[in-house]
Amino acid sequence: MKKKHLLSLSLFLLQFTFAQTGPGGVGLRNGTSSLDIWLRGNDINADNDLTNNPPNGSSVSTWADFSGNSNHFTQSGNNRPTFSDIGAFDAVNFNASLSTAQFMNSSLSGIFRNASVFFVVNTVNDGNANSLFDHSSASLRVEQHFNRNRIGFTRYGIADYVTNIPSPFGINAIISFHKSSTSSNLEVRSNNNSHTINIGSATTGIPVARIGRNSNGTDEASVISTKSFFLIHK
Repeated sequence: MKKKHLLSLSLFLLQFTFAQTGPGGVGLRNGTSSLDIWLRGNDINADNDLTNNPPNGSSVSTWADFSGNSNHFTQSGNNRPTFSDIGAFDAVNFNASLSTAQFMNSSLSGIFRNASVFFVVNTVNDGNANSLFDHSSASLRVEQHFNRNRIGFTRYGIADYVTNIPSPFGINAIISFHKSSTSSNLEVRSNNNSHTINIGSATTGIPVARIGRNSNGTDEASVISTKSFFLIHK
C-alpha cells in the first residue's frame, strides 16, 4: 500500500438530514439537503470519476464541490495548493512554509451559527498558527497562536480560545467543529478526543470564506494535507 507524506483534506458542511448519498450517509448530493459543501481529495473536479484528477504536484485552481450546491473553492497565481496522489490517499496540500501562503477562497462565505464541519487531514507543524476555515471575523485553528500545540478557535480582535486537544501533527486525523445557534459553546473533536469551549457569543459560529489564511506569518495555514471536508448546516 502506498503511503502519503502530504496533507489532504475533505470537507463537508451538513444540515443533518437523513439520506444515503452524502458523506457517511448524511445529506443528499443534489443541493436540496443540509449538506452545503463536500470537497473530496480524490475527486478534484467533483465528477465522480476518480481517474481524471490532475497530475501529481499540479497546482489546484478549482476544488469543485461534490454536494450539488456548486460551492467551489478557487485560487490563482502563486497562492494555489497542489494535488498529490503519492500515498494511500489523494490529497490537496497547503504549504505555509513557502514565501507565499497557500489558500483557497470559497464561493460560500459567512458565519454559520448552527452547523458542523469535518476535516480529514494530516498536518505538519512548521511553527506557525495553523488555520483550517478562515473568515474576516473568525478562524478554526489546528494549532492556536504561540506554538500552544492545541486546537483552537479565534475571534479576530476579540480573543483566542484554546481546547485541551493536542494538535494532531504528523498523523491522519478527523477534526470537527460543532456549533448550535442557541449556545456560545463550540464542541471540538479530533479522532478520539473532544472538548467543549465557550467562544463568548451565540451569534458567532463556523467561519467559511477560505481554507487556509490569506497572509504570510503567524496566521497562515501550515502544511495541511486535506483528504476531504464537508460542512453541514443544521
